[in-house]
Amino acid sequence: MQIVYLSNRPAVLAGTLRAVAAHMPWIDDVLVCAPKASHQDIEVAAAVAWSSSLRLVADEEITDRSTSDLVAMDHATRNVTLRRALVSGGHTAERFVLSDDDYRPLTSIQLSDMADEAGRPIGRFFYDLAEWPGDITAYDRAQIRTLGVLRLCGAPTLGYGSHMPQLMERDVWLQVFERSDSVSAGNLVDEWTLYFGLGPLVAPDRFAEPRPFTTLAWPQWPHQWPHWVRPESIRFENHHPEHEAEGGLFEGLPAVTEPGAALERIVRWREAEVAIGDLRFDAAWSDPWTKGQKHRRSAVAALRAAKKLRKYTALTTDP
Repeated sequence: MQIVYLSNRPAVLAGTLRAVAAHMPWIDDVLVCAPKASHQDIEVAAAVAWSSSLRLVADEEITDRSTSDLVAMDHATRNVTLRRALVSGGHTAERFVLSDDDYRPLTSIQLSDMADEAGRPIGRFFYDLAEWPGDITAYDRAQIRTLGVLRLCGAPTLGYGSHMPQLMERDVWLQVFERSDSVSAGNLVDEWTLYFGLGPLVAPDRFAEPRPFTTLAWPQWPHQWPHWVRPESIRFENHHPEHEAEGGLFEGLPAVTEPGAALERIVRWREAEVAIGDLRFDAAWSDPWTKGQKHRRSAVAALRAAKKLRKYTALTTDP
């Protein structure tokens, strides 16, 4: 089975390949799309983590665009541009696992985690895009445009950009984007959601029933946005190097290939989830709410005091 990555981060990719080798031994072929200038560094980093087949293709060559043109694109558009070029150009296998260089398995993963008994891919959803709360980043805009595509095409509005590897098939991908292009969607879309949202319209017998996602650290920090559905289980980590650096949630924890590492990550995440839900922020955290901002910490302290007062009042007030 082939797994397909976009990457420009040799060390991050090597860490992910090490986890794949440990937890997904049925993956025996890796395809990496990366800027030409990074190929040598990726080859060196990957060599110590991966012993099976690995093939590199250049961003610039498969898209016929310059490095500067690709860099000028927003993150979401660039990713879709590259992945479309990979699939339409025939670089992928007919059946492949689409992933990213920071989607790391935390435990033993079988093909049955990605497909039903008939071999049909299981789409892993994390949201109803009709309720997606953001409109600021390129990722947000991609969700909004994808919602529009789904509605125009009469498809359900579940979102499948769940930051975990998912099984796909080349011919269905091509039909999905043909349908998306028919409503002028362009490349500022969520390719995961288009595949599992429109796929059942073009190939209804080739998809299993969708199920909730299984990703830790999506979102990056607890309560960064409200969950629409909780993970069905935890099987993958949406890896952030910042979480392992000073002030990160997983600072000091061993790599995901070490015994007990997955459990400690889940425990650390849940502890942070409870604390942040109670507006308790560790002074050492590099969190998005109080990082480097004394006035923000003061504001949070005031909110926490108000929350405690409200909770106390609710307990002591007669019904």
